[in-house]
Amino acid sequence: MQQQQQQQQQQQQQQQQQQQQQQQQQQQQQQQQQQQQQQQQQQQQQQQQQQLQNTMIQIAKCFLMLKIERPMLTTFDTEADKGQRKD
Repeated sequence: MQQQQQQQQQQQQQQQQQQQQQQQQQQQQQQQQQQQQQQQQQQQQQQQQQQLQNTMIQIAKCFLMLKIERPMLTTFDTEADKGQRKD
C-alpha cells in the first residue's frame, strides 16, 4: 500500500513538473513573440521615417525647381506686371 501511495505521489510530482515545464515553455514562446512584434514595429517605424524623409526631400526639390524655372510663382504681382498684362 505504501509503495502504491509513493508511486502515485511520484507520478503526481512528475506531472506537476511536466506542467511547470510546459508553462515555462509557453512563457518563453510568448516572450519571443513579443520580442518579434517589437522588432517588427521598430522596422515599420524606421521604414515610415525613411519614407517621410524621402517625401520631404522630393517636395523640397520640387520647390527648388519651381523657383529656378519660374521665380514669379513665389512672389506677388507687382504694379509693373499688372501694367504689362493690360498692354
